Amino acid sequence: MAIKIEDGERRAIKPAIVEMLAQLKRA
Repeated sequence: MAIKIEDGERRAIKPAIVEMLAQLKRA
């Protein structure tokens, strides 16, 4: 994933991405 986001935003978004990937793996 090559997404350039400001550091503060990345910290807020990363957990959501990790959770989404975890759900995809469970499916």
